[in-house]
Amino acid sequence: MTKAKESAYILKLRRKLTKRFDETSHFEKPEAIEIAKQVLKAQIDRHAQERAAKRQITYTTYDKNQHPASIHSKYIKHLLGQLGKPVFLHLPEDAASHEKGKRAAARAAAALIRDGMTVGLGTGSTAQLFIEELGLICQKGLQITAVASSVHTAELAKKHQIPLADINTLKRLDITVDGADEIDPKLQMIKGGGGALFREKVVASMSGTMIAIVDHTKLVKKLGAFPLAIEILPFGYLATLEALAKAGYRAALRMQGPGATKPYLTDNQNYIADIQLPASLPPLTAIERELKGIVGVIETGLFLNIAKRAIVGFPDGHTEELNRK
Repeated sequence: MTKAKESAYILKLRRKLTKRFDETSHFEKPEAIEIAKQVLKAQIDRHAQERAAKRQITYTTYDKNQHPASIHSKYIKHLLGQLGKPVFLHLPEDAASHEKGKRAAARAAAALIRDGMTVGLGTGSTAQLFIEELGLICQKGLQITAVASSVHTAELAKKHQIPLADINTLKRLDITVDGADEIDPKLQMIKGGGGALFREKVVASMSGTMIAIVDHTKLVKKLGAFPLAIEILPFGYLATLEALAKAGYRAALRMQGPGATKPYLTDNQNYIADIQLPASLPPLTAIERELKGIVGVIETGLFLNIAKRAIVGFPDGHTEELNRK
């Protein structure tokens, strides 16, 4: 198989996989997992092994419990994670560029933090890059107080020597920096891929300014391609899922891992249900109101009118800023 045909074959598989996710939830279709296996075989067997001896190839190990961060690789990495751990996947060049964009956005946001600020730290892959960048500045003498939006984020902050405060000792924060799974031109967002949506929303809502940091692939004209996470109470969760279904929302209970029999638990010891928004999207405020009106639903991953600014990173390393009007 020629290099051109290899690339075309891989692209065809990626498009096929993306199409499957346009049609159904990525937590449900075994066919999509089979396609992901083909992608793995195509990329490693037909691409990486043939070229590894000729030029440097970068491999990344993915944790099957991580929720990855770019639109195309997001679904593939989630599914490949179900094939076993670790998973070694040769990323296409554009995925490496996405990482550059995320790093650029994170670095630009960290440069905005000033002495004496109280800072909310988000959760997720892009927020992690921000924490790394902020940690470097703190180690050079920046004096701040930070609040973590998840247990994992708190661990990262400690690792990077960022001073943390108990959120219950503060009434407001100066600024919060966090990522997003999707963000539209009005800076409305879908978050929750990492399962920390409730605490993320609490931290963001008590902030004078919330800045979203994303790479350019997260920009969408309309929200809804990415499944919407909602945090639900474990008590009576089957009734809650049934109520969601009656309201027209197809919900899949998030599990702890591939083949697991126990549901994923948030830091608040609640469950997460992932729902696919309808193609003909009603007003987002109406969706938020309807979902939160269902008994058992605690919070949704819709972040409406919360972000005031967004820093978007691009593959060449430059950033652009968006402001909510």
